[in-house]
Amino acid sequence: MFTVSMSKICIVIPCYNEANRLKTDLFSDFLSQYGSDYNILFVNDGSTDKTLEVLTGLKNKYPLVCDVLDLTINKGKGEAVRQGINYSFKSNKYSYIAFFDADLATPLEEIFLLKNIIDQNPLLLMVLCSRVKRLGASITRKLKRHLLGRVFATFASQILHIAVYDTQCGAKLIKSDIIPKVFDEPFITSWLF
Repeated sequence: MFTVSMSKICIVIPCYNEANRLKTDLFSDFLSQYGSDYNILFVNDGSTDKTLEVLTGLKNKYPLVCDVLDLTINKGKGEAVRQGINYSFKSNKYSYIAFFDADLATPLEEIFLLKNIIDQNPLLLMVLCSRVKRLGASITRKLKRHLLGRVFATFASQILHIAVYDTQCGAKLIKSDIIPKVFDEPFITSWLF
C-alpha cells in the first residue's frame, strides 16, 4: 500500500486536439482531492480545435492548482512535454515533475505509486510506468502499434543499456534536480524522447 505525497508535484499533460476527448471530469476530481500536493500543467500543442477553451475552463475552475501553457504552433508531443517540464521547473516550487498522456491511459492516481517508489529508493532520479497485461487490467492497442512499440523498446533498451519494457508509456515522474540536464536541449525528434 502507498500513501499520498506530501511533496509538491506538477503533472504535465501535453494536449493536441483533445477538445472532444479530454476527460475533464477525471482531472477535476483529481484536482479537487489532491490539489494541495499536486498541480497540473496542460500544454496546448498548437491545437486547431477548441482544446485551448477546454483547458482554460479547467484553469479558471482551479486557478491555484491548474495552469495552461499555450504553444501556438504544433511542436509534437516530445517538444510539448519538454517545454511544459521546463516551464514547471522555472517556477522553482516542485520537488518532482511528472507527465501523463492526455487520454489518461495511465490513470492519474498512478502518480501515488510512482512517488512512493521514488521516495523508497532515494538514488532513483526517474520512475517510469509500463503498460503490461496484469490480472484485471485492460490494454487495448492495435497489433501493428504493439509490434512497433516492442521493436522500439528493444532498441531503446539496447542503446541505453537499461532494461526498460516500455519506454514510451505516457507516465513518468522525474526529480527536479535533473530537469536542466535532461530537458535543456531540444530532443532529436519533436515527438520522441
